[in-house]
Amino acid sequence: MKKFLVLAWIALIAVACAPAPTPVPTAAPPTVAPKPAATQPPAATAVPPTAAPTVSLLDAAKKEGKLMIYTSLNAEEFDKVLAPFAKKYPEIKVEFFRGSSEDVTQKALTEFRANTHIADIVETTDVNIVQLLSVGVTGKYLSPETKAYPASAYDAEGAYAAERLNLVVMAYNTNLVKPGDAPKKIEDLLEPKWAGKIALEADDWPMMAYTQKVMGEAKSKDFWTKLAAQKPRVVKGHTELANFLVAGEFHVTPNVYAHRVLSLQDKKAPIEMVKTDTAYAFPHVIAITKNAKNPNAAKVFIDWYLSVEGQESLVAAGRIPLRPGIKTKPEGLLAGFANIFYGDPQTLLKAGDVQKEYQVLFGIK
Repeated sequence: MKKFLVLAWIALIAVACAPAPTPVPTAAPPTVAPKPAATQPPAATAVPPTAAPTVSLLDAAKKEGKLMIYTSLNAEEFDKVLAPFAKKYPEIKVEFFRGSSEDVTQKALTEFRANTHIADIVETTDVNIVQLLSVGVTGKYLSPETKAYPASAYDAEGAYAAERLNLVVMAYNTNLVKPGDAPKKIEDLLEPKWAGKIALEADDWPMMAYTQKVMGEAKSKDFWTKLAAQKPRVVKGHTELANFLVAGEFHVTPNVYAHRVLSLQDKKAPIEMVKTDTAYAFPHVIAITKNAKNPNAAKVFIDWYLSVEGQESLVAAGRIPLRPGIKTKPEGLLAGFANIFYGDPQTLLKAGDVQKEYQVLFGIK
């Protein structure tokens, strides 16, 4: 008994004298990056590695074996986008419908209301996705690739993700306007000499909504009211707007796409853009449909489209990717603007009255 007590006493002393275990550090809660200022472009950070799809997701996508995409990219552009995807995932056969953003949206809406579900993915503009969101056409999928994007570029619940942008710039016909006489900012369009020489795009009411955030509501309303007094011509479609400008049907427009300007300049067309203090970036977004027949293939494509490889395919197609860290073509396309305002669908969801005001001001039916 004495021997047992002695051993127990020695054990207790050993425990008491042993060094305390080193506590295992707990992981700090993730730091939420502040949302970039509305009038500043997303920071070009180091590009994180692209996440590969999980085995289960990829296997399910391969079993589906097909995918239908509705896109507003033209056929030549989308073929360039699809080529690397088809090489990487040959088991998924992609078909697509190509139309204007309005055509894509109306087709998806019509089929949804008729309970005919064909599209697995819809790719369209910020203004058009608002219509699809309000009716319930879109489903929800939050791609892991969105972690590389600014918070304003995607819906936190996965309703959509912005993947490319149309940079809206002011441009003029160089045969009709000398560089020294060209407007330097959109407010210059209110000068009497531009009366009757301006054109606007018919569906660009989001620019009015976005200028309210940049200028303030009162100043923005004053600008657009005075611009309407200049009797601008209204043109349906940005491609048509750019083509009519180089044809000399008007002198200047505040809302032509930058990539159209560059494309026309490559063809020696008489057009030049103005790098105003603020330019407006209209996002194009991608969304899975609520009733997708091939949801797993759709998720694989969305992940890839938002990845580095997918975004670089957009550059090859002549478009402007939204993912930070991807080089544009030409490199530095977004440089030279003091500010770029990146629009988002959430702003437009709350701006239905602005659309009506734009239509009334410029006689759009």
